[in-house]
Amino acid sequence: MNVRLRKKVHKIVDLCMDAKDLGHDCFLYTYPHVNQVKLQCFLGEWDKEKEVDFKNKQI
Repeated sequence: MNVRLRKKVHKIVDLCMDAKDLGHDCFLYTYPHVNQVKLQCFLGEWDKEKEVDFKNKQI
């Protein structure tokens, strides 16, 4: 993973923490061996039976 992508991942982590401060749950999965990330966000708190409100699309 090059420096540019690492900085973007760090920014996403910061945004996930900001979302948590606002009461939302975000899950960030990183796959550095293939330079991919997966993001899932829930408005409000996460619940096992709750649908994901936002998820990134694989590219």
